[in-house]
Amino acid sequence: MGDTRFELVTSTLSSWNLLLSSSYYIRKLNEIGVLSFAFRVKKMYFSLFWERLGNAFPFSFRFVPDNDYTQQNDNTSEGGSNVTPLCYILFMAEKKLFRIQNQFRHSLKREGNRAPIALVGLAVACLVLGSCANNDKEPGVGDEVQREMTDKGVSGDLVERDGINSESELVVLQEVDGEEIKRRALVVLPDDYDPAASYSIVLGFHGNGQTPEDFAWIPQRVCSFEPKCIAVIPEGYKRSWNLGVEESTADDVAFVSNLVAELSSQFPLTSDFFALGHSNGSGLVHVLAAETSVLRGIAGFGSVLIEGREPSPGTAAISVLQVHGMNDDVIPYSGGDSPVGLRFVPAEESAELWAKVSSCNAGMNSTDKLGNRILSFEECADGHRILHYGLVDQGHDAGVSEEFALIASEFFNSVR
Repeated sequence: MGDTRFELVTSTLSSWNLLLSSSYYIRKLNEIGVLSFAFRVKKMYFSLFWERLGNAFPFSFRFVPDNDYTQQNDNTSEGGSNVTPLCYILFMAEKKLFRIQNQFRHSLKREGNRAPIALVGLAVACLVLGSCANNDKEPGVGDEVQREMTDKGVSGDLVERDGINSESELVVLQEVDGEEIKRRALVVLPDDYDPAASYSIVLGFHGNGQTPEDFAWIPQRVCSFEPKCIAVIPEGYKRSWNLGVEESTADDVAFVSNLVAELSSQFPLTSDFFALGHSNGSGLVHVLAAETSVLRGIAGFGSVLIEGREPSPGTAAISVLQVHGMNDDVIPYSGGDSPVGLRFVPAEESAELWAKVSSCNAGMNSTDKLGNRILSFEECADGHRILHYGLVDQGHDAGVSEEFALIASEFFNSVR
């Protein structure tokens, strides 16, 4: 068995050697940045690679959200996925690699696009990681993600900028406390952006104290899957969204409404607007869904409906994805008082209220073997859906992960 495994690994690494020694692909690595290219070529080359690697290392680990894992046998329980230790380690590193990818790309531009040898190693890591995904399967809690990354925006009439995986920035003027201020939003277009095509726009709202750059990777991830979309990441005034207790005194409902109007002017073929947010940003997307009709759907991580700002009889039907940790000590899963100074509706009751808004007829309530709670409401008005994940043993950052970026992407696409 040892000799066979050695031969499998040798054969696999030989395939890598042939790939990386190809002058064409080395040139492409230099042209567009090795990490981005890694994700582009994975579909063509690495089904066989991963099959060989899996044969060489047949034991597995079970992956669950927020980087928890327990060793399992080859037949994992429902809701999980088999990944080799190598894949697991790369998965853990990939999020960090994605964030520094943009710094690498910016550095490569300054150095005449000559990729350092060290980055080829990172490309290999990302290529292996890309082959860890489940294919042709609806993702559940614990499923791995197959990802395709956008890497470069087209600025058009927007202001060009450097430093993140974007080439443009949009500025919207707003009066706050009697003073006109400039509020910015990062705009990330698909790398193959076609001005004659119609795209959905996904707005991403960061948490309290963060910047758009801190949160950009999540909406970028959502928009990296097919069909591609435009990611827009606004900045909260004083790094927060005004829900009544934050440092910000801006009217953020009005700001987002103006931002959507400006984006509709910049991208007249836009088909639908969606919004996702974490924590303070998630609280805002629930408020936007309740108090405006500019959004087709929302995805909220780590916050739900606020007491006193629930949907009214006039609230428009909307699709809602909620992801909440059952051990969240900031926004309690059971609702009530929060350390942030607001009271929240219980998480599952929040999903049920949204189901009533969209006149959903069919509801399903289940608990998987890990104890995760899943509420799903279908047959809603105008093709909408309501989906809630309550993640056991997870805290305030539950769902802020690669797998839920895929789930959010597929959720939005299912209601377009």
